[in-house]
Amino acid sequence: FNNEQELPLGDVRFKVLINGIAADAGDVAALVCKLEDSPYFCQVYPSFSRNKTIQSLGKFEIPAKGGLQVSEFEISCYLANYCQDKY
Repeated sequence: FNNEQELPLGDVRFKVLINGIAADAGDVAALVCKLEDSPYFCQVYPSFSRNKTIQSLGKFEIPAKGGLQVSEFEISCYLANYCQDKY
């Protein structure tokens, strides 16, 4: 291709994977709802959400005896074909 031609992208879809931990499963459900309501994302699916006990967060020790209960999650979705009107 030379500089005058455009790249032949065609129908491209960008998949987004979001994984992390949340204070509880309700927070994960709220995030899924916000993504579904957003014009920027489509086909939002929670891959998994499970309870997990963590003893530390990076270099920080959890002071709670027995660790801290959190929800580990993964959500997959696609970027939507969002177009903003030009005014």
